[in-house]
Amino acid sequence: MIWHDFYSHPSVFVQELAGILLSPWRGRRSVHIDVTVLLRNRAAAEDADVIDKLKQLGLEVEQVLPRLSVVSGRIDRSDVERLQALPEVKDVQEAGRYHVDLIEG
Repeated sequence: MIWHDFYSHPSVFVQELAGILLSPWRGRRSVHIDVTVLLRNRAAAEDADVIDKLKQLGLEVEQVLPRLSVVSGRIDRSDVERLQALPEVKDVQEAGRYHVDLIEG
């Protein structure tokens, strides 16, 4: 497998492992993760300046849901703490993948 394939592997673990193993030979490799950002209130989600702050900190905004005070997107794992430190941000959670089995009956 070529090193590039490790970096583009769907598993974040494999991406991070490849980054650690190759760090002496290459520059730091960023790992982007999907996140859900919960804002403190609806007004923050409707404020374009707040959304711009999130973007300036590296969040690639995919969706803004003002009624839920939620913003979803992608960000480098190393920037999550800076995002969390914003006063308008209540919580930042890594988005998960879920599988739900059908319930019979």
